[in-house]
Amino acid sequence: TEEARGVVAILLTPSASAARPGDSLAESFGRALEKFALTAFRVLSWAAPGRVVQSEDDRQHMVTEAGQVLRELIQQGHFVVHRDLVLCLESFGVGKGRPRRENDWLCKCLQCVIQSGLEVAPPEDVATWRAKMTSRMTNEPELYSNIDVRAWPHILELLRGDSRAIIPEVFQTQVRLQLCMGSNRAQLSDGLQQAALLIAELRQQEAFGPDEVRTLFNDRRFNRQERRELLVRVLRSAPRPFAHKVVAGMDYDDTDVLERDDQEMALVMDLIRELHLDIRSCKYAFYRMKSEWIAGRYTGVVHNESLTPEQLCDHIEDEDNHELLLRVAVNRCLKFNRKFEAARMLARPKSENSRAFEANRNDKQLAYLMSLYQSVQPPPDRFGPVERHGLVLPLPA
Repeated sequence: TEEARGVVAILLTPSASAARPGDSLAESFGRALEKFALTAFRVLSWAAPGRVVQSEDDRQHMVTEAGQVLRELIQQGHFVVHRDLVLCLESFGVGKGRPRRENDWLCKCLQCVIQSGLEVAPPEDVATWRAKMTSRMTNEPELYSNIDVRAWPHILELLRGDSRAIIPEVFQTQVRLQLCMGSNRAQLSDGLQQAALLIAELRQQEAFGPDEVRTLFNDRRFNRQERRELLVRVLRSAPRPFAHKVVAGMDYDDTDVLERDDQEMALVMDLIRELHLDIRSCKYAFYRMKSEWIAGRYTGVVHNESLTPEQLCDHIEDEDNHELLLRVAVNRCLKFNRKFEAARMLARPKSENSRAFEANRNDKQLAYLMSLYQSVQPPPDRFGPVERHGLVLPLPA
């Protein structure tokens, strides 16, 4: 259509479409790219009164035609890539403040057009251009405020670079300003979801630090399931020690180990399972898991009598929380009037003067049973090497 041809023509006359006195071709073409992407999206996505929205095929054909325009300009010598495309990164600011779907289309459109031009440019020019763009990313902090932060994956794909060229502190600031400052709950939730995916894709978790990640993505204005989804997204690709620090901080600061149905403890447990973390790095979550293993309502080893008192004590006596775990086991036995088992636990040398021992000192029956078990010596351990062929079954003659 005439309208579509007019949109593509924006790239043919950058000086006319974005003319300013004294502008270089690079500046004019950078603004032409931005205007082309924005105009193309408006023409192809929204229907004016009495006009039918363009089909998906027409949308793709227009972007392909725009790419062909840039190819022709480069092949005919009107454009030199390493000189006239040095300011094209600023055009990726076109999606700032726009919804996710719109921003994604705009960035992909610009990426497709620029990539079409790079495919026909001399390899040495392309290499020089990529080196210049990488240098700008590394040495120009002010560049980041002009670019939509969600466009960086598309830019890195064009440059065939990695996220190490990004300035971490400036990137963190722009993520907070552009994605984490929603005016209402719905906008904030959508921005945090985009921020989590972006940080994970670019592997910039360490740029934010454990405390900042917790502040942004563990906001208690959202329910537990929403926070779990955000934290799993942002930590999925993070280095394992970093993920441990984030979850261990939540375990130490947010959980209430005495509250059986604490939602923060449940969230920590969910993250440990989802991210395959070592639960021993989370002191209170590890204690809760051990407590449930010992005295769970239906699956605890004390409830099911799966271990003898001696075997249970062997499991917990080397733990930092030995006294607390012993108290859990003893209280569970006393609740069901199993004083013989409780006495066998309290009679062990490492249980003497523990909290559980002192709490039951005045129980005369329990004290009598403890005195009996304290005099009992464990049988000697005679486990040793097995004689050769000692476990071989005899063969019939």
